[in-house]
Amino acid sequence: MPDGSPWQSLLANTPMVTVILDEKHVIRLANHADSGANLNEVLGRSLYDFCRPEYRETVRACVQRVFQTGKPSMYE
Repeated sequence: MPDGSPWQSLLANTPMVTVILDEKHVIRLANHADSGANLNEVLGRSLYDFCRPEYRETVRACVQRVFQTGKPSMYE
């Protein structure tokens, strides 16, 4: 995403954490690091590195739905 693009501005200013993952569920782009980590520490790492163990399967199922259906999904 080019610097200064409307999408970058929109993502940077939304309170929800938004990530783009590759097919192996590695974080390729994120607007915030909810874990308190620096954004550069998050990029290139597995999404599951930032999930508590008891929630990993819930998160994995959510991500799988997105990859299978192409529709957005979320969980709280």
